[in-house]
Amino acid sequence: MKVPEHLVPAEFFLIGFAETDADGKHGSLTTIFSCWNAMAGTGIVCMPWAFQEAGIVLGLLLTFVAFLISFTTCWMVIKTAGNDVDYTETLKRNFGHKGWVIGMDCFSVNLYVPILIFFQLMAQNLFPVLLFIIELFTGQDRSASDFAPNWR
Repeated sequence: MKVPEHLVPAEFFLIGFAETDADGKHGSLTTIFSCWNAMAGTGIVCMPWAFQEAGIVLGLLLTFVAFLISFTTCWMVIKTAGNDVDYTETLKRNFGHKGWVIGMDCFSVNLYVPILIFFQLMAQNLFPVLLFIIELFTGQDRSASDFAPNWR
């Protein structure tokens, strides 16, 4: 068995900026790109719906504003980190333990919100599939209103 020649070698995908410190933790640049990569999938799922709801002009405007905020934040993180391998060291150095805790809380919330948005979109898109499976196995034609809560 031989690997086909048309495949790209695995060495092509290795990233050269994945610096680590003595404890084996990744640096700030690696963390930034990892977060960006994780949120790109959520953005791909959310963007068509957002543009449908907002329209093309407002959608482009909001996308550009989000880009400016994201770019400015990443630029500030890289500038303030200096020679620190990990941005948590920068937080501790500049703001002490309390600042570090607040920074980590903000980072956690920043990762939690896209997960909620992704879950909401998946739930909305998979609900008709659930209704079909219920109908397939029970023979009952169920509609979405059958599952709506009764608030009376």
